[in-house]
Amino acid sequence: MCASHMTQGRNIELKIPMASKGVVPKDRPDRWVVNVMSNGTVYSRAQPVTIEELKAEVASRVKQNPTQKIYLRADADARHREIKRVMSAMAEAGIDDFIFGVFTPGGGEAPAP
Repeated sequence: MCASHMTQGRNIELKIPMASKGVVPKDRPDRWVVNVMSNGTVYSRAQPVTIEELKAEVASRVKQNPTQKIYLRADADARHREIKRVMSAMAEAGIDDFIFGVFTPGGGEAPAP
């Protein structure tokens, strides 16, 4: 199943992982969206970026907003090492607050808390 949405960064089509439980956090709208495709390509919002570009962007965003939060959407077929690589790069630049996009049966796409 593919999910696509109109908000910037969430309009990239991904096969969202299934989860039996998922909760939509109240603060989701202000989160910066990072997408990891099945082939490992990373998008910051709707723009493809390298890991180094992502790390630089994260550092810049954290400087502007120390409480910046991330909505990480990864394709269900993305390799775990690619997702870990993205998370590590963002953590090195100062981001430690992530929520993950999942598909809940009957509920659509919802970030996991």
